[in-house]
Amino acid sequence: MDAAYSLFSQRGFLDVNTIDIAEEAGISHGALFLHFSTRDDLVNAVISKFGEEIAKRTHHLSESRSSLRGILEAHLDCIRENEFFYSRLLRDIHSLPKNAGLQLTCILSAVSHHIFLAAQREIENGNIKPVASDLLFNTWIGLLHHYLMNRELFVVSGSVVERHGNNLIDHFMKLVTLKK
Repeated sequence: MDAAYSLFSQRGFLDVNTIDIAEEAGISHGALFLHFSTRDDLVNAVISKFGEEIAKRTHHLSESRSSLRGILEAHLDCIRENEFFYSRLLRDIHSLPKNAGLQLTCILSAVSHHIFLAAQREIENGNIKPVASDLLFNTWIGLLHHYLMNRELFVVSGSVVERHGNNLIDHFMKLVTLKK
């Protein structure tokens, strides 16, 4: 699974076949199928493991950061650690097995939950505008995904999150913060 994760991060899901993964893992092509019946099973297992780690990491980071800004920072910290894999997943999601889309929805749902809880506290404290939770999350994720999916517009090489993450958070917070 580590070899598949690495190759998917580098080249994308669609440009990696099981022979490539077996070679990267240092095993025979047949041995790969002893662990995973199909390529789709391997893809789903890698995405599932990634999703569990992102959800766990976001939850852990959000425990120490209760403000909306803090939750967004925690989310970007998680994305930064897996940025190339996540970007490839977003790009290729419609060509992957159906379960991959469901797994991405679960990942986004976990993040959305933490953003919603933080936003609710901030709304109650009069810090941010009362915004419908779906619009709040979709505005954030749309902004972030636009930068990740169009990285060549924003960075020559390296991390979009590293280069633009703080600006994305600042912009989003300006949209939702109440003027006092």
